[in-house]
Amino acid sequence: MAVFEEYQRPLTAAEHRSIQLKISALEKGWKSSVRRCLLVYPILFGALWALTICTSDAPWPMVTAFWLGVGILMATWTLVGEKLRRRQSGAWLADALSRNLADVIRVSSEELVEFEEIDDEGACYAFQVSDNEILFIEGQEFYSSAKFPNTNFEIVRIFDSRGSLAEEFIRKIGIKLKASRQVSAEVKRRLRMPEHLARVRGRLQDLEQILIRQ
Repeated sequence: MAVFEEYQRPLTAAEHRSIQLKISALEKGWKSSVRRCLLVYPILFGALWALTICTSDAPWPMVTAFWLGVGILMATWTLVGEKLRRRQSGAWLADALSRNLADVIRVSSEELVEFEEIDDEGACYAFQVSDNEILFIEGQEFYSSAKFPNTNFEIVRIFDSRGSLAEEFIRKIGIKLKASRQVSAEVKRRLRMPEHLARVRGRLQDLEQILIRQ
C-alpha cells in the first residue's frame, strides 16, 4: 500500500551519536589543519625565500623578513578562517542536537520511475505515494544501493533552531524496489522537474505529460 506520512519525534540514540561524531570530527579536523599548515607553509615559503636569495640582489635579511612576514600572515589568515568555519559548523550541529527533534517523512510505495542523472545533480526518482500523488526525491545521497530505492523507507531530517537543515538520514525498512522504467536525460531536459520532496498530482504512467504541463 502506498503511503506518505510526515511527523516529528525525538532523536534516536544512533542519531545523537552520528551528530556527536561529526562534531568531534570537526575538532579533530582543526588539529589536522594546524599540523598540515605547520608542515606545508615552511616548505613553500622556504622555497620562495631560497629562490629570491638566488635570483635577487636584495640583502638576505630583507628577503628573510619579507618572506617570514608573508608566511606568518598567510598561515594566520588560513588558520583563523578554518577555525571560524569549523566553529560555526560545530555550533550549528550542537544547536540541532540540543533541539532534539527529527522531522520524518515516511514513504511506502510499490511503483517507481527513475530519471537519468544530468551534470552530477544526483539521483532522481518519482514514487507513487497514493492513488493520485507522486513524490519526487533527488540528491547525491540517494544514489542506488543494495537497499535503495526501497519499498518502505524514512527520510529523517534534523534542523537547527533557525530551520537550517543540519543532517539528513535514510532509514530503509522494506526491500529493494526496481524502477518500472527510466526517463532519459534527453527527455528530462524538456521537463519542468519539481524540487526534492515535492509532490504533484497524477499517476506515474502519465509522468512526462504531467511535468510538461507544469
